[in-house]
Amino acid sequence: MTDKKIVDIIDLTIEIGVDGMTNTEELVTTLKVVKRNGKKVDFDGTKIALAIKKGFDSITRDDEPVYSSKDVQKVYQTVIKKIQKDYKDEEKIKIEDIQDLIEESLKKCGYEDVFKSFSEYRDRRAQSRLLFADEKKIHKFLKSLEGLGLKSAA
Repeated sequence: MTDKKIVDIIDLTIEIGVDGMTNTEELVTTLKVVKRNGKKVDFDGTKIALAIKKGFDSITRDDEPVYSSKDVQKVYQTVIKKIQKDYKDEEKIKIEDIQDLIEESLKKCGYEDVFKSFSEYRDRRAQSRLLFADEKKIHKFLKSLEGLGLKSAA
């Protein structure tokens, strides 16, 4: 990780709050986030903020950022408030739902270029996960066949 990225993360954390929470977010800390593999982890608003920041950082002009941390903060607050409202009586939220809320907030706040970049990145990652999953399944299958071959030879 470059020094600039570390400084950006520190700046973002300070803007969000020293402990990574805003007053709004404190109301959703009991939520569990369901990852793609089904594992449940504690809600962490910093991860949402970093995902939003990466979306904004993907838009540059002459290698300079087009947007500021205020833009990130605006979308972040919109996402957190929506989670607070829609999931206040829930125990868990899926990672895909969080990403959908980020996209919805980017559009709602008028950041069409960031929305497009974020959405395209999600699509590329989904394709990558599918390809990797297929390779993993093939590897597992071959290992099973190999194991059967060893057992029958014994």
